[in-house]
Amino acid sequence: MKIMIAFSTVVLGLSANIALAFDITTHVAMTAKAVEQSKFGSAPNTSELIARLGLRDSEGVFGSRYIGFGSPLRSRVATSWEKRWMKEVRDSISTLPTDFTMVGWLMRGAVREDDNIAETPLINQTDNDPAPVFNRVFGHFFNPVGNAGLITSQSGRRGPTAPDWALVPNANIPDGAFGSRENNYKISDAREAMWRALTLKQILANGTLEQITPIGGLVSFAADEAERKAYWAATFRTLGDAMHLLQDMAQPQHTRLDSHSGFACLDPNNPDGICAGGHASFFENYLKARTLQSGAFSLDETSSISVPPVPGSGATRLTTRPQLNYAGYAIPSFANYRDFFATDTGAASATGRGLANYSNRGFYSFGTNINDSLFLAPSPTGVGLGSESITGDAFTDMTGRKLPGALKVRTGIVEVEFFNSSSLIATLTASPYNFRWGNVVAGSYTVTARVTDSRGLGVTSAPLTVTVGSAVTIQVAAGLNGSTVNEDAIYISGTVSAPPNSAVNVNGQLTTLTSGGQFFLNDLNLQAGTNTVTATVTAPDGQTANQVITVTRSAVASTFTVSVTSSGLAAPGSPFNADVTIENPSNTPFAIATVQCEDPGAGLDITQLGTLTCTYAAPGIYDVRVTVRDALGGVIYAVVKRVTVVMPQALYNSIVSIYNGVTDRLKAGNIDGALNAFTRSVREKYRIAFTEVGTNLPAIVNSFGVMSGASINANFAELIIVKTTAQGDVATPVILGLGADGIWRIDGF
Repeated sequence: MKIMIAFSTVVLGLSANIALAFDITTHVAMTAKAVEQSKFGSAPNTSELIARLGLRDSEGVFGSRYIGFGSPLRSRVATSWEKRWMKEVRDSISTLPTDFTMVGWLMRGAVREDDNIAETPLINQTDNDPAPVFNRVFGHFFNPVGNAGLITSQSGRRGPTAPDWALVPNANIPDGAFGSRENNYKISDAREAMWRALTLKQILANGTLEQITPIGGLVSFAADEAERKAYWAATFRTLGDAMHLLQDMAQPQHTRLDSHSGFACLDPNNPDGICAGGHASFFENYLKARTLQSGAFSLDETSSISVPPVPGSGATRLTTRPQLNYAGYAIPSFANYRDFFATDTGAASATGRGLANYSNRGFYSFGTNINDSLFLAPSPTGVGLGSESITGDAFTDMTGRKLPGALKVRTGIVEVEFFNSSSLIATLTASPYNFRWGNVVAGSYTVTARVTDSRGLGVTSAPLTVTVGSAVTIQVAAGLNGSTVNEDAIYISGTVSAPPNSAVNVNGQLTTLTSGGQFFLNDLNLQAGTNTVTATVTAPDGQTANQVITVTRSAVASTFTVSVTSSGLAAPGSPFNADVTIENPSNTPFAIATVQCEDPGAGLDITQLGTLTCTYAAPGIYDVRVTVRDALGGVIYAVVKRVTVVMPQALYNSIVSIYNGVTDRLKAGNIDGALNAFTRSVREKYRIAFTEVGTNLPAIVNSFGVMSGASINANFAELIIVKTTAQGDVATPVILGLGADGIWRIDGF
């Protein structure tokens, strides 16, 4: 559960008896208790699950050998290293047999998941192909808010998240000496080991089954049975590793990326001294003492100069030492393995039901205390009314070490009043202090909250400027709803009221939306009979409106069909060419077809149907009219399609306005509003970045630089922002893309 710093001067002198051992004991005890209260341990002789696995009971001995899922597979044996820690909890903590039984192998996995180069004896190096022991502990961290693992001082790179380490192939731990290291004891490895134990077969790369030949090549009933037992041992040893990882999710320092090794401390006797790997965890040492019913424990830390650890730093005696109570907890049930860690990440972690969700949002840690800029929860409610701020020497833990942050003790809230400028809009007297302000017309509002406590003291929040836009609306052109047509596809148009960079789709097809609020779709395909047509406008902030109409396609076959390039971006200095294609699928007799690229305007008469090109030199909206006549000059078919021509400068101006809107919102502190202009997949990353800088955000945005150029096509844009520094000009790209919903958003900033 610890995080170590691999300074070579420290690592070479560390013995195997440093404080990390305490945590291994706790893991072993928790694993044993988990099995004891499961169906494996509570009813081993009647468990349907054990019977279905073909195991007589949970006390069946699998032997000392297991299979390691490295590359290639290797036969492994249990070591005295695991037995050392199991001995501490045997009998006094768990009554289950722990040698080479099911629970014993689970406990061995719990021990070995804490492998690290500072503590684990190098005699076990062959258990970690293709190289020696490495810091598996670097894969034991998971911040569900940022969906991130720990950046290790050993490599300077971020390690995998704990659920990825447990579940995902190639979620490797950075290892300075050997590049990166994969977890050969994943859930998938446990499943494979169980399959082989049950079938004594393996699936080859080509999908065929092959009988497993026992190690040594001897084929006999006894050899087969020994091989099965080795795979069963591997199954439970690997599940023990996974249980260890999940147990770590109950420790807030693991879910708030707070290093706590107690290694490389500049002055272990000074409670305020710096430890490169974080101070030793009071919580973990206290929990170990509770687990083993110890009367005292010590937070011994390792100097960066001298080893072994300086004893007695932070020695604490417990006035009571009740053993941990493991009874009365409901067994959680989730649909997949990852949900046990976190059901949600990002902002949704606040309501997530996984263990990491719970410990991350519900607890502080030594290095991530109250008002931490990265971890907003847990957050004291209110604004510290009637409170005394306790900082510095007065705010320490039980060992006398100072904690970062500022504690505010708040008296009770009597009421919260919300104002628009000086006008009262709501008064609340009970938690939660939030309400929905309805029927707000478009405009700009300055909102404040005034909180009054039980002593009559009050404070008013900083003003928040809120801009309310008009509700988006959409209206399909009259005459189409309820109509009957003889066409396979129809032209549909209408108008919207929506902010710039909005989009309209009709039955999932994107339309052309002009800056004037007009939309059109040249070809909406219809099925025979009554068709439901839904036109939806979507604003960049996600606001939508729709209108539903019906159009009936008759049984009469279509005569002529016309398709037109509906919109496009002209190359700089060049006209835009739109193809007009006329077809006659029913072979209807005709004499001549007239194509008007602009209506009104001159037309081109043709007698052979096919594709011709309309050329447009200026931006605008053009109606393309096609009229087909018979030999007597009578009109037998006529249709109007529409072409919109956009010039690069107009698109550039639109793209720049998106960027300017983002910077304006960030300067005003409106992070949520700014993030609406970002692609959904990157929003949380930028939310964390913008939030972390706090009140410096406006100044940072003002220093971004000036627009210097751009590269733009119909679906992609790159703006170049140049900042002048003492070292010269620095260019930064801002990447935007046109999404499938028709809205331009920022992909990279």
